[in-house]
Amino acid sequence: MVLYHDLDHGGEPLNFHDVFLHSKALEAIILSMILEAPNEEDVALPTEIFGICLMEGKEVHSAIVSKIRDLAKMFSSYQDEILMKRGRVASICSNCNNWAENEC
Repeated sequence: MVLYHDLDHGGEPLNFHDVFLHSKALEAIILSMILEAPNEEDVALPTEIFGICLMEGKEVHSAIVSKIRDLAKMFSSYQDEILMKRGRVASICSNCNNWAENEC
């Protein structure tokens, strides 16, 4: 077994599991999967990591990935809605500028 020494955590010997969970890497991976919906290839690595880091079985890991994908879809539709509203606001501003130029 390979152990790592991290002075930030008291210098105790830690295994990969502990180092990985303390690094916040899993959170960063999940966040990136939410911000940009993953394809099948992108899902393989986090699913494998869940198998190493989480105690539950494959069913739970699959459910987690499914929920992450759901969040990614919701976030994507939210972004699309925001872009549409920005376009509307830009159009209104443009119309106001045109009106103001004609009135002056």
